[in-house]
Amino acid sequence: MLPYQQLYFTRDNQRLGYHHYANRGANLGVIILPAMGVPAGYYRRFALQLCERGANVTIADLRGVGSSSPKASRHNNFGYAELLDDVDEFLTLITPQLAGRYVLLLGHSLGGQLASLHLARKHRNGAETGIDALGLIASGIPYRRLYGVRGPAVSTMAAYMRTVSNIRGHWPGHGFAGRQPRRLIDDWAHTVFHGEFVKIGGQQLHDHLAHITQPVHAVTIEGDYFTPPPTTRRLTDHMTYAPLSTYHYTRDTAQGPIDHIRWAKYADGLATHMLEFVADT
Repeated sequence: MLPYQQLYFTRDNQRLGYHHYANRGANLGVIILPAMGVPAGYYRRFALQLCERGANVTIADLRGVGSSSPKASRHNNFGYAELLDDVDEFLTLITPQLAGRYVLLLGHSLGGQLASLHLARKHRNGAETGIDALGLIASGIPYRRLYGVRGPAVSTMAAYMRTVSNIRGHWPGHGFAGRQPRRLIDDWAHTVFHGEFVKIGGQQLHDHLAHITQPVHAVTIEGDYFTPPPTTRRLTDHMTYAPLSTYHYTRDTAQGPIDHIRWAKYADGLATHMLEFVADT
């Protein structure tokens, strides 16, 4: 198996880590932003499959997860705004290293939200992105009204997580999302109850998703009850100027018991599909 490099950069007095899988002859660079609470190492199998098919792969550890500090606590509090600034700096560091390659920014769940907001903010400011295409895997806006009969359960879960995190000073990670700061849980709960992102820096970046012009490929996962297709459409419907394609990754294709998280353990078929998407853009 190909080894990876554990690398770091510093922002806001915090050490933030990432994994790099080098394929020096590759003409494709894939940058992966993980789901909430999921460390970079969880995507190792997926990264290796992409590498073996001709990609150079870099995976972030989001703030407070895996190799990145600080761990969430009552005194270490952060939310979407800080994570988005981390992503901005991470991509400013990584994209120049991929100059001359086609660059696919691939976000899973929360990572897809952050990738979308990053591009929205860049385009709003008229800045170069260094990104050629955006891939979303099991990512959307988890608005409670899009879940049908599961809507009340989603609302109850969001309210419970917000209450616990505000009382304890952080979400301890019981059963979902890992240990997280209360502001991040508040920001996520806002999407559940209001169907849009929180304002960041006084700006509603939700309204600027329409400025994204890169091709967008949205992948939904069979068995994913956290991000069913209507929640993905809630996000991509705002990307009115982006060429959009979609794909539903099934258990038959994956040959395994996939869901919102476990798809990464059965991602051989998805790795092949993502490279086909790139070849078609």
